[in-house]
Amino acid sequence: HNGPANHEYDLSWFDKAAAKDELPAVSFLKAAEYQDGHAGYSDPTDEQNFLIKTINELQKSKEWKSTAVVVAYDDSDGWYDHVAATVRNSSHTADDAAICSGSTAPVAGGYKERCGPGPRLPLLVISPWAKTNFIDHRQTEQASITKFIEDNWFTGRIGDASFDQRAGSLDNLFDFTSSNNKRVLLKANGAIKSIEP
Repeated sequence: HNGPANHEYDLSWFDKAAAKDELPAVSFLKAAEYQDGHAGYSDPTDEQNFLIKTINELQKSKEWKSTAVVVAYDDSDGWYDHVAATVRNSSHTADDAAICSGSTAPVAGGYKERCGPGPRLPLLVISPWAKTNFIDHRQTEQASITKFIEDNWFTGRIGDASFDQRAGSLDNLFDFTSSNNKRVLLKANGAIKSIEP
């Protein structure tokens, strides 16, 4: 429709768009609560099932040749280590005291409650253009995903002290000179079902 839209939809709409090869240029998916990987109420097997279903679906689409899936986590909730990176943005609020306590880092834009980065978390890139068997040890953060989108579609930075300006790049995770052009479809248990060109 004309005018501002929310652009938040049920996951079933993503499935419909993928089935019709009508995916938008960028989609952010959040699994249902029981599959979102939070340690208090989600089982890693349920999270794996969501990822396998979604990534297999994407690999079967015509759009796979130009697709990159970035799997990121918003907090560890006990599944990963709790070693925080050097604080680059301070906050000075009670909620952030554990990580920001004693930090002399600036408060970007004067916004409170934006302490971080927080604990180290996995970030995976799955794509025909992703480097194979590669681990990048350079620091990235959630804003690195935004930065990648901005750079790929030439939108410019958000501004107003947004972390995309300072975030590490995801570029080193890709080799845009050569696609591996493979589809690695998985079974529900995570085992390889097939590898297709």
